[in-house]
Amino acid sequence: MSPLPMMLDVTLKIGNPPAQVTGRGVNSLWTGSVRASGPVEDPALEGELRLTHSGNGFVMIEKALQDVFISRDYVGNALDGDRV
Repeated sequence: MSPLPMMLDVTLKIGNPPAQVTGRGVNSLWTGSVRASGPVEDPALEGELRLTHSGNGFVMIEKALQDVFISRDYVGNALDGDRV
């Protein structure tokens, strides 16, 4: 008999003041939210895009242990606050 698959359905929201995340070379302030759903082995991750003045973006994804950097060359038509 095989074990039952574990499924995720988690949403993490961080408002004001932002959360300070440090450790393993990371020292950043996070706001926004991230959602993880689906099987534990291969979850679907969704976060909120935060754009900087330079046009680069960051998406907070918990599994990545730090913000995911998106070069302005790949932001396309996305706007600050979009769910990606």
